[in-house]
Amino acid sequence: EEERDAALDALEAERHRIRCCAPGLYNSSFGSVFRHNADSTAYAFALKQHVDLYTSRLENLLAYSPHHRFYATRCKILPHDPD
Repeated sequence: EEERDAALDALEAERHRIRCCAPGLYNSSFGSVFRHNADSTAYAFALKQHVDLYTSRLENLLAYSPHHRFYATRCKILPHDPD
C-alpha cells in the first residue's frame, strides 16, 4: 500500500509540474488546440476518440475494478455529424 501511495504521489507531482508549465508550451497567437473558449475543438474530440483513458485525477480510477472495461462515448461536435 505504501508503494502504491508513493507511486500515486509521484504521478500527482508530475501532473502538477506539467500543468504549471503547459500554458507556455503553445503559441500565444493561436492558443490551445484543445479548447476554444468553453468549447472543445474538433481536434480534441478526435483525440478523445483514440486515447485509452483520460481522467482529471488518478484517484478516480480507484472506484473501478481492475477488470473494468472503458468505452468511448459518442457525441456530436458539428450539426452535420451523425448521431
